[in-house]
Amino acid sequence: MKITQSLLSMITALGMMALVPQFCLAQHTQPSGAITNLVSNPTNDLWDVTLDTKLNHVDTEIPRLHMIFDVDFTQDGGGKLAGAGPTQVSLSYMNKNDVWVTLPPFPATYKVKGTVTSSKGIGKLSYTASIIGTNLMEGKDRKISGSVSDTVKLNAITGQVTGTSTTKGSASGYGATSGKESFTYAVPVELGNGSWTLVMNLVPELKNKMSGAATVTLATGQAYDFAITGTWAPKTWQSKLTLKGFGPSKGSTLSVTMVDNDVTIISGKVSGQTVKVK
Repeated sequence: MKITQSLLSMITALGMMALVPQFCLAQHTQPSGAITNLVSNPTNDLWDVTLDTKLNHVDTEIPRLHMIFDVDFTQDGGGKLAGAGPTQVSLSYMNKNDVWVTLPPFPATYKVKGTVTSSKGIGKLSYTASIIGTNLMEGKDRKISGSVSDTVKLNAITGQVTGTSTTKGSASGYGATSGKESFTYAVPVELGNGSWTLVMNLVPELKNKMSGAATVTLATGQAYDFAITGTWAPKTWQSKLTLKGFGPSKGSTLSVTMVDNDVTIISGKVSGQTVKVK
């Protein structure tokens, strides 16, 4: 049978049309597997302050008092700082004769509390570290207490840290002293650059539902874990995902929008800090 050129063209066109739906389906399936996004815009920086040397190694001096001690603390999914445990305190003070006296190091119990928040590249930290112990002072065993309270602003855009620090100290039967100072310095290198990575492992479910697990990892290596729920719209190829922190990460929540396998929007809070990535 002889096939004319016009008939051959029609057969070819019909074959191409038959292939188009199959091609589209292959390109716009429900997302699955690992999706990774690095966020490095300063207005969306996230900070882990648990490695800040100035917070872990308290070394404060005010009129009539110099106090040194180490602490350790955590930063949870809600941005809460907390820590407690034993430490050694080195303390020098000016006695009633205006002479500096250095006590031998003594054991004490420390406690840390505070919060971290941020918005549009400005991080705010409220932090207090306190100690209570007993040591021989002026010929008597005295209960000694001290605290350092910092109010800090971290500007990710300028790379500067500013704030005030208030120190208090007292000894039973001897009296109390306090002082306040302001400070400005560069963002500590141990905090990194504020960048973070979101890794989502997506699992397609029936009826265009989505599930899975995700992790946000900060520049310091601090990680926050999330459970994923969401939906996929086959007509627009758009996924709407909700990420909720659990365990120590509870309090962190993100909303993520995707088109195909590309993340287009990330918004919410991680460890008390607001992000809005577009």
